[in-house]
Amino acid sequence: MPVQFRILSDHGLVYVEYSGHACVQDGIEAFSSYMNHDDRRPGQRHLVDLSGVTGFEQDFPRLFEFQAGKAAAFMTGPDPVMLVYLAPNNTSLKMARLIQRSWEGLDGAVVRVATDWPGAMDILGLPRDALDDVIVRDA
Repeated sequence: MPVQFRILSDHGLVYVEYSGHACVQDGIEAFSSYMNHDDRRPGQRHLVDLSGVTGFEQDFPRLFEFQAGKAAAFMTGPDPVMLVYLAPNNTSLKMARLIQRSWEGLDGAVVRVATDWPGAMDILGLPRDALDDVIVRDA
């Protein structure tokens, strides 16, 4: 599957990894699985790794609808959810910026984009090596 996630409970973090050509439907399915996961908790931060994205579907209305649904789901907690998109190349950065724009005007999440791993860890408030034992990364 081009989208997979792991809940890293020790870090209060959901690590989401996209690879290949990213499609909105894949994101919808992964988010649905996350919402039904036993380890899901309100307020979990999300690190969305777009390092492996080679292209992405540009169905803007569907993407905006998907993000609005995520916003509604995230508003069940007391605070906005932190979403950090790791986008180390041009393709992933374009995708991350599009997603970031799709959140404009929606409550429920604080959305940030990092172009490298240290920047993503800094935004999340984690030591830069905090996930080295659980995630193999290229970025």
